[in-house]
Amino acid sequence: MCYYRKRKIWDKLRLHPHDSDLRYKYRESVHHWREVLRDNEIAHEKRIIDANDLGVFYRFVNKRISNRSTVGAVVADGIVITDNQDKANAFNQYFSSVGVTDNGLVPQCSAEM
Repeated sequence: MCYYRKRKIWDKLRLHPHDSDLRYKYRESVHHWREVLRDNEIAHEKRIIDANDLGVFYRFVNKRISNRSTVGAVVADGIVITDNQDKANAFNQYFSSVGVTDNGLVPQCSAEM
C-alpha cells in the first residue's frame, strides 16, 4: 500500500518537479515506506528468534551472507595479494600471530544485569 502511494506521488512529482507540496508528500511517503519495511524486517527476525529453531536461524544467516562478494586484494608486508590461496595464507599467518594459546581456564563472569 505504501509503495503504491509513494509511486503515485512520484509520478505526479515527475510531471510537476517544482511543486513543493508534492515534494513534501513524496518525502513523507518515502519515510513512511522505509519505516514499514524496517518494521516488517524486525517482525521477520523476531519470528525467526521466537521459532527457537537453529536450522531456521542458520538458513536466514546464510541467505544474508551467501551473495557477498569475494575478499578483495590484500596487502601483506607491502605486497598486494590477489590469489585466493595466498590471501588465505596471509590471513592465517596474521591471525596466528595475534592469537593466544588457550590455557584451559574459564574466566569468572558475574551474572549481574
